[in-house]
Amino acid sequence: MSIRVVVLVAVSAIAAIGCGSSTPATTGATPGSSTPGPGTSGATSAPSGTGVGFTLTSPAFGAGQAIPVTFTCKGDNVSPPLAWDPIPAGTQSLALTMVDPDAPIPGGFTHWVAYGIGPSAGALGQGSKEALPGLNQAGKPGYTGPCPPAGAPHHYVFTLYALDQQVSFSVPPSRSEIEALGAHALATATLTGTFATS
Repeated sequence: MSIRVVVLVAVSAIAAIGCGSSTPATTGATPGSSTPGPGTSGATSAPSGTGVGFTLTSPAFGAGQAIPVTFTCKGDNVSPPLAWDPIPAGTQSLALTMVDPDAPIPGGFTHWVAYGIGPSAGALGQGSKEALPGLNQAGKPGYTGPCPPAGAPHHYVFTLYALDQQVSFSVPPSRSEIEALGAHALATATLTGTFATS
């Protein structure tokens, strides 16, 4: 009888060890990761360390918040105001892209490409004409606002590149041409907003 009791106790202990763990599994980025996901804003610095703390914000909406209607196809379809700080040392110019990664096309839908932005300005105003326009997904220069089909909200990722040189193009550049400047980026900063239509 005593042997059976010992065996039962041992079996119970093994079962408790196998099923009673209180340590949750984790996925994705670890806390404090500098890689932004949907609904976040963040900064990514070059290995040299320049641009630490480089952030992109908007006075019109916060990270992960809905982009106001006025900046969409349902409103005035004008670009939102943006601000950045601090400028990485050595920055000569800034370039910007805005992409909807939820659009059902490879690479997402390009809403805005801009370059030749003066870093010392610190901001672009609503509907700003200060930046030189690149091509959006429609093949036209300038901004085109969020206009997703009815359903779940789409995410809109603004990426600002702090470049170590002035850049020029003979014709309005595409998003891929701006992204190809990554080797000249001292740092990048992102801001993600959302928008949904009913």
